[in-house]
Amino acid sequence: MKKVYQMEIKRAFQGLSYRITLLIGCGISLCHVIRCGIPHYRYLRSLGGVYKGLTHPVSASELWMGGNTYNIEGFVFYAILPLLAVFPYGQSYYEDVKGGFIRQIYSREQRSSYLKAKYLAVFLSGGTAVIIPLLVNWLGTLLFVPNLLAESALQSNNITYESLWKHLFFTKPGIYLGIFLALTFVFAGIYATMALSVSFFSEWKIFVYTFPFFIQMGIYTITMLMGKLEFSNVYFLVPGFGITSVGVLAGHLIIGFCLTALLFYILGKKEDIL
Repeated sequence: MKKVYQMEIKRAFQGLSYRITLLIGCGISLCHVIRCGIPHYRYLRSLGGVYKGLTHPVSASELWMGGNTYNIEGFVFYAILPLLAVFPYGQSYYEDVKGGFIRQIYSREQRSSYLKAKYLAVFLSGGTAVIIPLLVNWLGTLLFVPNLLAESALQSNNITYESLWKHLFFTKPGIYLGIFLALTFVFAGIYATMALSVSFFSEWKIFVYTFPFFIQMGIYTITMLMGKLEFSNVYFLVPGFGITSVGVLAGHLIIGFCLTALLFYILGKKEDIL
């Protein structure tokens, strides 16, 4: 049982797809640092002491890629989050079945052990593939932008009195960021494992890859037409946008886990792969 977990984790994190995903994600992150972080540093340097005490610089928690919704790199990153989560290892069950590798596994390991190990490996690979670029961007931004407390009076962010954990954003931004990174990790894991469930219903690998992305964009489009963007995780996962509804967050998580963990395990136990 332990061996199958080790094997799946190794396959997930040592594969070429995982490395390519990190390169893409970190590339987007570094583009943002170059386009926004460095120019802001130069701007602060140009002020010198002329406006000392008369102006409040934008903080790193507001300028980094997840600090607002108006930087193009951040929007692109959160929009393609399902693709970044699935690409490392989300399609692996489909490939194991089509390639016959799963028969070798089932001849040596219990089916339930393999399914649990597969789910865990896909979940972790998807979550880390998304979180690492965000951390790279945060640390890169800190190199050029002061880590000051955000100023609510300046309205340089979208955090309002309705936002969850709003007091942490203005007083303990590190804790606030940690909460959102944890949530982003979970959502990335859900999208990655959603591809596992889709594998039972499609003969095309491209559909397995892209289905979670189209689900997210479908939700985004509907919420945009309704004028309720706060219901879309393209926005509410952005720390600088914030979450205004516990119910929406809980609904996404409950439905997500039902469509991934439960569905994958139930269908995997019943599937005839011989």
